[in-house]
Amino acid sequence: VNWTAVTNAEEYDIYVADDDVFIHQDLEHLTHTVYKNESSPTYYPVTMKAVNNTDHFAYIDSEPSNELQYYVYLLPTPELSLDTVNRRLTWDEVQNSHHYTLTLNGQKIAVSTAYYDITQLDAATYTAFVQASPASTLYPNPRYIESKMSNIVTFGTLSTPVISVKPDSTMLIWDEIENADYYDIYDNGVYMTSTNLNSYTLSSPTPKQFTIYIIAKSNSDSIFDSNASNTIQFTFVKLDQVQNVMLRDSTNMLSWAPVPNSRGYQVCSNGKVIVTLQNEETSYNMTQFMKESIGKQEIYVIAVGEYLSTEDGYHFTS
Repeated sequence: VNWTAVTNAEEYDIYVADDDVFIHQDLEHLTHTVYKNESSPTYYPVTMKAVNNTDHFAYIDSEPSNELQYYVYLLPTPELSLDTVNRRLTWDEVQNSHHYTLTLNGQKIAVSTAYYDITQLDAATYTAFVQASPASTLYPNPRYIESKMSNIVTFGTLSTPVISVKPDSTMLIWDEIENADYYDIYDNGVYMTSTNLNSYTLSSPTPKQFTIYIIAKSNSDSIFDSNASNTIQFTFVKLDQVQNVMLRDSTNMLSWAPVPNSRGYQVCSNGKVIVTLQNEETSYNMTQFMKESIGKQEIYVIAVGEYLSTEDGYHFTS
């Protein structure tokens, strides 16, 4: 509040809303904070008197000044919500606000729009509320003051899983992600399946190359999916057919040519496995089997796949 100095006045009595009196000496302006927690405007009539309190001169108080009409508005409280599709915090625009003050885990952020993008936030749990804030210009008339804090919204983002391959297997493994309910598994960018475990075994009856990543998921709408994990390439290669299978009558020894990338062989008869052999073995004595078997026997050998790790990914022959 500003005024013109009055000759011989030693001080000024300021009246705010009739009942507040402030004695102000030797200055020509007054700053006084007024605040009301109401959505409707609050009207403050302001008047003043020039006062002389000395005993040497017979000056009496002046008449009240003209009345200053001062209005204070509390900005409306915004309603905060979580946009799970666009991954934003959103709220209604508040008329006469200059910007919005978003408080995120205790940190105040000035936002010029009625939304805040949360896609780049680190994986964590967050608590947020927002207030409509006035312009920074001091003491305009009417005066707008910061709104009450909005409702509180809590949300989170899941940590990004890191997948690896269990040694000597086709099993993908990863650490359990806090607050994740399940994991979506993708092959070459296409959804393949889901699991609530922190492992998944790949298999394929035919030659196939997998390019796998996973995304951690939650059943809660307020917890966002993780980012896609690292990518693992896994190739299933079909082994060559076993060649040169021979049974020597004199020794009952079954033999065959080695198959590259196999880890062993299965000797079969009429659809049943007789024995499983290690990779180095490319022969098997059939004497005992022939003694125990009656009738015609159809004998064949299957090469068994092995796990391989190479610079260009993981391979499993079958």
